Amino acid sequence: MLSTKERQRCPAEQQRRLKQPRLKPQKQRLEQQQLLHERQLCLQRMILREEKVDLHGKLKGDDVTVVAHALTQTETLQTLDLANNALGNDGAAEIAVALKHNTTVLWLSLYNNDIGAIGAEKIAAALKQNKTLQELYLSSNDVGDDGAEKIAAALKQNSVLQVLDLWNNRIGENGAKEIAAALELNTSLQMLNLWRNGIEQSLLEEIQLLLKMNATPQ
Repeated sequence: MLSTKERQRCPAEQQRRLKQPRLKPQKQRLEQQQLLHERQLCLQRMILREEKVDLHGKLKGDDVTVVAHALTQTETLQTLDLANNALGNDGAAEIAVALKHNTTVLWLSLYNNDIGAIGAEKIAAALKQNKTLQELYLSSNDVGDDGAEKIAAALKQNSVLQVLDLWNNRIGENGAKEIAAALELNTSLQMLNLWRNGIEQSLLEEIQLLLKMNATPQ
C-alpha cells in the first residue's frame, strides 16, 4: 500500500487507476464472453447448415435458446440429438415453440432431459401443428399421466409421427388408456415404447395391437 507522501507524488491519472479494480478479472470476463459468443455462433451455423447435428450432453447455459431460434430458420436439418442436456420444462418449451415452425427435422431426441408434465404439454402442442417430425425420443423423463394425456390428445391430430419413445416416464394406467384411445384415431404411429412404466401387460398388448394395425398396409 502506498504511503500518503507517495500518493501525493502520483499524478492524478495514476491515482485514478489505483482506485480502479484490477483489469485482469475484467479481461477474463471479456474473453469468456467472446468464447461464449463464438460458441453460440458455431451452434447456430451447425443447425442452419448441417443435416445431422449431435448435441448429446453438450449444451450449456442458454445454448438451448440459440438452438431453438435456429430451428425456426433451418432449411437443411433433419436429425437433432439433444439428449442428456437437463433442459427441464423451460428448455422443452423453447424447443416445442420452434417445432411449431420447423419444417425439416424428421428425428429428434430429448432423452433424459428432466422434462415433466408441463414440458410434455408444450411438446404435445407442437405435435398438433408440426407436419414433418417422424421420430421423437422422450425416454427417461418424467412425463407422468398428465403429460401422457396431453401427448395422447396430440396423437389424435398428428398424422406424421411414426415412432414415439416414452420408456421410463412414470406413466400409469390412466395415461396409457388415453394413449390407447388416441390410437383408435391415429393412423401414422407404428412404434411406441412404453416399457418401464406402471402399465399392466394386458394394456400394453392392446396398444401394440393397435400399432400393428397402423403398420399394416390398408
